[in-house]
Amino acid sequence: MSHATRWFARCSVALASVGACSGACGHLGQGGSATTSATSGSTSSSPSSTSATGMSGGTGGAGAEAVWAPLASTPVGCAMDRLVNAPQVRAFTWQPCDGVANCERMVLLPVLQEADPGGIAFEGTVTEELGQTRVIIVAGSQAERDVFFATSEGWLLDAYRAPTSPNHCLLSAGAAYGANSGVVIASQLDMPPGRLGGLVHSLGAPGDPTPFEVTIPFGYGPEGPQNTPMGSTRFALNCSPDRLLSLADGDGGDIRVIAQSKSWDPTSNILAIDSIDTNGATFLLGETIQVGAGGVTGIIATTDGKSPPSPYIVATDGSFYDVAAYAGSYVAWFRGINRTDINTYAKVELWASAYDPDPTKLAPFKVDDYVSTGMVPLIGANGRVAASVADGGPPYGSTGVWDIATKKRTVYTLPSAYQTSPPYLGLTSAYLWVKGASGPDVAPDMYVRFALQ
Repeated sequence: MSHATRWFARCSVALASVGACSGACGHLGQGGSATTSATSGSTSSSPSSTSATGMSGGTGGAGAEAVWAPLASTPVGCAMDRLVNAPQVRAFTWQPCDGVANCERMVLLPVLQEADPGGIAFEGTVTEELGQTRVIIVAGSQAERDVFFATSEGWLLDAYRAPTSPNHCLLSAGAAYGANSGVVIASQLDMPPGRLGGLVHSLGAPGDPTPFEVTIPFGYGPEGPQNTPMGSTRFALNCSPDRLLSLADGDGGDIRVIAQSKSWDPTSNILAIDSIDTNGATFLLGETIQVGAGGVTGIIATTDGKSPPSPYIVATDGSFYDVAAYAGSYVAWFRGINRTDINTYAKVELWASAYDPDPTKLAPFKVDDYVSTGMVPLIGANGRVAASVADGGPPYGSTGVWDIATKKRTVYTLPSAYQTSPPYLGLTSAYLWVKGASGPDVAPDMYVRFALQ
């Protein structure tokens, strides 16, 4: 699986699975009535229906108007709607970037325009496994957000929204793996403490999704999609400050705290947890570890999502490892040399190894020198990894994609006036997906995909 962002949460003491509505409750929920979004100017087309695996047959056209209906069973007292006719609705199309080869920019269609009229509040991730690409977008404002699951060409697979309510509920992330999907929502009333919850379901399947809840005695829920990767059986959430939990993809049950920092457990030697990635079966994460009375080191750890993480890639020369990513048959990470401050080193290098679940069988090698003295988000897929690059200056609009086997780097640069905005959307077999943040004289943000060369 490739993705730009990850799905774990640093969360709470009181963990509870919420009673779920079975498939017999119906897609509209009990007593729910559907509402049609105002999407003037859209024209209807007839994409084929979406199967349980979430693949739409739509190929062209603007699609139908969005029809929303309330869900009967939701978490943390939040009102939520689900898109009833997702397979017939198109969220975006593509058109060539001006003046940039092998580049297409996303063109928002009415359902996304309504969710985020300003076009600047998007977060997202792009995942790919078994030849299926999914674009997951969180769009909206600080008061109200929607989560959309779409094909690479913009046809929706599923979508949820949380209308403005007295509980100040806010959708914060979405994730998917195979046919499974999930969203995270928080009640921000009197938070902290507060309540965090979400829904799990099969993409496009009938029946209401299953809600789950956790309590956060202090801190906050996962901040953005980079803290929420979903594997083949476990859905992971990384709550702030640094408490990692996971739950079952299928029913939201079996909620477990699998790692936590000193902020939660004074006996823990973990100072920070970040950079979580999954290949479906297992998860990688960076751990900042206290060594002795005042020393600090960084390691790459691994977990199946049920057991506490165990050391996976550990330096033996005093260097600092962090920000790991699966890359098909490889695993890659950053190596920091001579750490002088938080994420500040004399030198940073990109390293990799052929992947093996057994850490004793790894054969690490250096891929390249990195151009910055700090580490940045790293994404991987199909033998490649990508990260912002900054030849001769800050990482404004360029991204480097390394072929791990050949160690060759290819640079992709956004149209002028835009700069890369990590975390990246994704890296798939055919494309690099990037968010271009607008400058003071450019709006809105730009979402692009580069055809890999």
